[in-house]
Amino acid sequence: MYAKAIGMLILLSVCLVNADIVIDLSGIISNRKGETLSNAIVTLEKSMIATESNSDGKYSLNKIVGVKPTVSSVQMPSFLLKNGLLTIKHNRAGKWGIRAFDLNGKMIWDKSGNIIDENLQIKLLQVPSVTLYVLSLGQSEFIIRANTVNGIYSVLPNYSSTTGLTASASSSSNDTIRVSKAGYVTTRLPVNNLSGTLNIVLDTLVNDSVGKSSLVDGSMDRLTRYGEAQYFWGTLGDVEQPLVKIVHAVSNDVVDIEVIFSPYFVDNTYGTNAIGWGKRGHTFADLYESDHVALSISNADGDIVFEGKLDLISQTKKTQSGYACLGPFGGEGKLSKGNPSDIVSFGNSLDDNLNYFGYNLQTNSPATDSTYKVNPQYPYWQYYVVYRLSIKASAFGESGYGKALMSSVHASPSKDKKNTITVIEKDPPVPNTPLDVFRYILPPVIKPPVNNDIDVD
Repeated sequence: MYAKAIGMLILLSVCLVNADIVIDLSGIISNRKGETLSNAIVTLEKSMIATESNSDGKYSLNKIVGVKPTVSSVQMPSFLLKNGLLTIKHNRAGKWGIRAFDLNGKMIWDKSGNIIDENLQIKLLQVPSVTLYVLSLGQSEFIIRANTVNGIYSVLPNYSSTTGLTASASSSSNDTIRVSKAGYVTTRLPVNNLSGTLNIVLDTLVNDSVGKSSLVDGSMDRLTRYGEAQYFWGTLGDVEQPLVKIVHAVSNDVVDIEVIFSPYFVDNTYGTNAIGWGKRGHTFADLYESDHVALSISNADGDIVFEGKLDLISQTKKTQSGYACLGPFGGEGKLSKGNPSDIVSFGNSLDDNLNYFGYNLQTNSPATDSTYKVNPQYPYWQYYVVYRLSIKASAFGESGYGKALMSSVHASPSKDKKNTITVIEKDPPVPNTPLDVFRYILPPVIKPPVNNDIDVD
């Protein structure tokens, strides 16, 4: 009997270790008035699943995600992949090693070394396909699926190894639910149980005529979910190349526009750390005194719905930094055609750097190199100049969104001899080639404080 009981305990423990986590989370999204909200994007960040609320404001997240890790004294490292460079912040000691495998399971590369400090950087293989990596870090092991061309990657602990992280069949979990909707402030809440009912209330986005980060106004989720790109080419340094990438995302509520400039034309580096600006240099004052983007947006009938300029950065008393993006409503911004009430939100990367991430650097930008390598002291600084604009979908009428129109790009100063260059729309560049000038951009970063703790009913 004793032996049989021991055997049953062993069998039970094996079953527990290998039990699956079932995500079965649902609820209603509403505003402070108690009105239900449709088309809100609901995301479980760690589980990497998302859905939208229906016409009644209801959402449902359902998935089997595999073995559940419990909280351990060994912290989960943080990972960042940019320009093919994997940066890992951790609290491990000993040695590290990494092996690369093709999708057929054949090992094609390996590398190892001693762990020196809490920041480990590894240059991954530059191949135009998905590669699987097994990373050993001290006594822990992680499986990484990465594409160094587009920067998309995922990381999972390998629980079949001796990792120092244990597994359990408990249904409790540590995840973060994120809910975004146009016209509302994105909410992030920790959840301690992935099964049950969780109703979430969103606050209205304050229209104070200053820029909002793409996480706060939710445009990050919509651009990621629905984004499609246009490319505008011009001649820079006698070479025809893409100078602007415009991404549009059409949803039921709004049309989101993101304008990304080539860093070889203009960037967010200045002071002693300016990159590629020659003897003239580049100052913070250059950015706030005259920079903007001119943009026209049409509906599908060809009628211009928005025409104007979006301000980069201007002085204001509304932010702690003393500077903010004023969109089409101030500074270098101007609304030439369109209804001001149709503008839901706007922002840009320099405003994010100063006011969202709190890097109030008004003399020198963070040091980097010509590939815009992440600076460990300022890891979320976006070196690319990126403008954003969100317009009500109703502004486009029955025909809906048409396209973004651009005939020239302007920066005063620019890295070229000319501050204004004529552009035409063309096909996208070949990924990960010298003409792919957008390959060094930092992917969207989720870094707000998590809101008040909450449990699922």
